[in-house]
Amino acid sequence: MTKEININQAESGMITAENIVSKTNQVLIPAGTALTSEQIKLAKAQGIIKINIQEGTIKPNTEEITRMINHMFEHVKDDPNMAMLFNAVKNLEENGELLV
Repeated sequence: MTKEININQAESGMITAENIVSKTNQVLIPAGTALTSEQIKLAKAQGIIKINIQEGTIKPNTEEITRMINHMFEHVKDDPNMAMLFNAVKNLEENGELLV
């Protein structure tokens, strides 16, 4: 089932039920996408007011994910390559973007 919500209610992790399109019918965010904070900002900047999401979208428990990431990397942070990987994983978890 889908649910229409105001873009201001959108949260990272919600799954789009339909394509989110611009006023010129350009697909900004495809259906089935787990929204990131950057995509929500993009939609707002494009004047999107309402979006359809899949009801029952499971939002990740970010506190648990952060704890697990910290635990996995706690013994290898001194290695420069592992530190770079740790930072990339943290950025992916926080912002939905993989920056290496």
